[in-house]
Amino acid sequence: MSLLPVPKPDIALITDSSAQLTPELIQQYQVEVIPVTISLDGQDYQEGVDLDADKFYRLHQPGSDLSTSQPPPGLFVEAVERAAVAGATEVLAILVSSDYSGTVQSAKVAATQTSIPLHIVDTGTASFGVACCVIAAHEALEAGASVHEAIGAANQMSGKVESVFVLQGLELAGRSGRFQQVGLGGQSDRTDQSDPSDSTDEEEGIMVLWTGGGELEVVDTVFTTEEAVQAMASRALRDQVEIRVASSLAGPEMAPMSEGLDALLAANPLVKGFVHYRVGPSVAAQTGPGTAGIFYYPA
Repeated sequence: MSLLPVPKPDIALITDSSAQLTPELIQQYQVEVIPVTISLDGQDYQEGVDLDADKFYRLHQPGSDLSTSQPPPGLFVEAVERAAVAGATEVLAILVSSDYSGTVQSAKVAATQTSIPLHIVDTGTASFGVACCVIAAHEALEAGASVHEAIGAANQMSGKVESVFVLQGLELAGRSGRFQQVGLGGQSDRTDQSDPSDSTDEEEGIMVLWTGGGELEVVDTVFTTEEAVQAMASRALRDQVEIRVASSLAGPEMAPMSEGLDALLAANPLVKGFVHYRVGPSVAAQTGPGTAGIFYYPA
């Protein structure tokens, strides 16, 4: 991936592909993306290079052998050296939480091998939450901030960004360990349902989950798409403050839920910014294709 022009000529931004930045957002926020490796049924891919979301959902089947691995240090070294050639004197890497991935550790190894300083932010979050931290750092740099001030902006965003979502690939989520604190590991895998967005299983239901500030809560248990949409929107708007929203779409079967949530939020005057992104393979490998939700933070 070629390095794009940087928001401040001497400071370059990089992140990892689990941040789920779309090509348009990569261009807008001037960041280079280091790909996560996806292993799917014995074949290795690089997210965003030879495996995008659409291809992943075409290839993935119930029972597929699926795993991810962090980028090797060499990819970070190469990115930093490209930035140096382009004129940067420092590089800021804003990365997925070290609680979820070894990506931060790979970057730390790389930082001992680069010709210019590589600063690393362990965001403490994942998926588009990382992207929100990238956006905050970019906006700070555009306003003339130093690299350390941009790090502060990214860390501040990490403490503000929240997410509300549903998971229907609960077996994968439990296996990942990310959601065991609310007991999801014992739930059944719903990713192989023909239409999970219309679940009416009254015994299990679907948990609506919220994360923010390092906490995870079960907001509600719902049984229909409409109930899920309403529960997610209500949680995002609970504090009655203006917010910016990033709305996700995972597998195509989740489109009705994602579209319903988009429509409800877009009509609310408290929503002051709206972007859309696909749930790519590095995140879907942890949550399953049957997920929908939003990240949001104060406008």
